[in-house]
Amino acid sequence: MASLGRQFILLLWKNFVLQKRKVCVSVFEILLPLFFATLLVLIRLAGGRTSITHSTTYPDVSLQPPHDRHKRLVFTPDTFLTKNLCQSLINSINREYTVTGFSTEDDLLAEYQRDENVTIAVVFHGNYYDGPQLPQSIEYSLRIDSYNAWNTAETYGLYQQPGPSPGSDQYTRDGFLFIQYILDKTIIEQFNGSVKFNKDFDMRLKRMPFPPYSEDRLVSILQSILPLFIVLSFLLNALQISKNIAFEKEKMLKVRVYW
Repeated sequence: MASLGRQFILLLWKNFVLQKRKVCVSVFEILLPLFFATLLVLIRLAGGRTSITHSTTYPDVSLQPPHDRHKRLVFTPDTFLTKNLCQSLINSINREYTVTGFSTEDDLLAEYQRDENVTIAVVFHGNYYDGPQLPQSIEYSLRIDSYNAWNTAETYGLYQQPGPSPGSDQYTRDGFLFIQYILDKTIIEQFNGSVKFNKDFDMRLKRMPFPPYSEDRLVSILQSILPLFIVLSFLLNALQISKNIAFEKEKMLKVRVYW
């Protein structure tokens, strides 16, 4: 242990001698981290928090049908029951759509990726649609054409800020919820022919209100500039270390320290 202690002291003495020969560089290596740390503290102290004492509420919105850019619906499996459901769905939308059935989901996905005119894709899960009537339990998946990626794998956005999130209206804007509502209504009517929904019935949505919170816009600013400040703080140190290593390699100098 004594030998290790002497080697460690020798290494510190060597680095101290090298730093003493470069006074200006050593001073800047110390002052730069202190400067950027002080700057972060001043930025933090410059801005205050705003307390929002009331709850944030949102207006209600109506369900919107898919856009009219393309008008083609594909579904699977291709049976009489599923085709009847999809055709009733199109009739409820009151638009001219081309309805095409596929035997497997793989064929449907291949067509969905190949043809840009596909607006709606419906996948009925299970092998219960070959009989004379619909099964008691129906599971399906919807795929709606959209301009932007939905990023459904992410629970939260990349940058989080205090307070309510901006939210996303893609489920409403691209017609997903509208198609889901119409398809569920069609399935209910198929199960019970005596059930007829009022055509004037208007389904509307409204975001949950957000409770009072403290707003601090500097948090997002600090999140973006903190990595930059860390890099700038130790940039000179990294350059000097790289320079010293290259100099020792070039001059074939070695300092052997055994740990």
